[in-house]
Amino acid sequence: MQVVTVRVADPAGPLATVAADPAALFTLAGPPAASHCWLLSGTARLLAGPGAPAADELTVRLAQRLTRAYLAASALPVTVRAAGRDFTLLAAGGRAGPAGWFLACAPDGGWPGELGEHATELAASLAFERARLDVARRAAREAGQRIVTALATGDPPVAAALPRVTGQPADGSYLAVALALDPPGGPDLAELAAELTGPLASPFLTGEHDGETFAVVPLAGRATLAASIRAAAPVLAAGLRGKLSVGISDPHPEGGRLAGALREARSARRLAGLRPGRVAVVTGTEAGTHAALLASVPSDVLSSFHDRLLGPLLRYDQQRGAGLVPTLAEFLACSGSWQACAARLYVHVNTLRYRIRRIEELTGRDLASLDHQVDFWLALETAGISAGHGLPGE
Repeated sequence: MQVVTVRVADPAGPLATVAADPAALFTLAGPPAASHCWLLSGTARLLAGPGAPAADELTVRLAQRLTRAYLAASALPVTVRAAGRDFTLLAAGGRAGPAGWFLACAPDGGWPGELGEHATELAASLAFERARLDVARRAAREAGQRIVTALATGDPPVAAALPRVTGQPADGSYLAVALALDPPGGPDLAELAAELTGPLASPFLTGEHDGETFAVVPLAGRATLAASIRAAAPVLAAGLRGKLSVGISDPHPEGGRLAGALREARSARRLAGLRPGRVAVVTGTEAGTHAALLASVPSDVLSSFHDRLLGPLLRYDQQRGAGLVPTLAEFLACSGSWQACAARLYVHVNTLRYRIRRIEELTGRDLASLDHQVDFWLALETAGISAGHGLPGE
């Protein structure tokens, strides 16, 4: 069941739950429409229909195929061929695109007039239910916007109202999700955030700040949220004109520290914007690594950095086949242990000492210095050279 929350009369009170239950409409529609139609979201999520919510691998692939056809269609209804059957796709609510809903019908033995009428009526009923859901979501945005603005600008009194607004425990933890499109335009990101996060973490709040859309959701579902969005990425890409980058924070406790969740989600979102692909997702854990730091550095700066440190060694190796760069990579991988490195390289320790001295002479660096070890390690990392794997392309 799709659940959203909307503010009741008390502005400091919890959000009232408003549920959109497409499955109930299928039950009311009865056969034959309910037996031959499926309701899908623009992210290829099966919302209702025969066998829903359970979906095997075959059903998932079919849902993705139908959703791509829905996103590519210039107008609905449209008929597409998939899995050896003809499916008629009808609009079923929401703005057409990744945040919309559509009905896919594949009657056995043709499309009799009566079934077509039933399917059209079901699609209209679903569109009405979705409109009701959208009204509730828009009403909830006011509360969400206030919370997001308070967290982003450091307004503790408003931010402290989060448990009362969501109805969650006062000591509960939350995630922040940041979304941005480059270039801007296309689906409403608040609606898209609702479709992506709502099934896994309700109630949720959305708001905008400084050009980005944020969702604040309870801790429930965090383990599957990034995986769910990544799984939907190939389908989402078909419905986007630009690049969608998503950042998901680690869990943060409610209170003053929750503002850090927004900063973390924004940092992860910016890192996602640097990654390839039409849809990229980065979590707070990933953003807290050296890879995240390196990803934020312009490529020409990184190239200059590793050329300055490794250039003399690469040229020396090319001319003499001395193996200085692989030796350096193994030495650092062994944390500077002479015995361990010599054993991994199958050379005598004296041979290793000679190579290390030659590295120091050619670069003017001291491998007994932790600072210089870190410089070399980062240079190898940015050049794509790791211990035991030689040079890129080897």
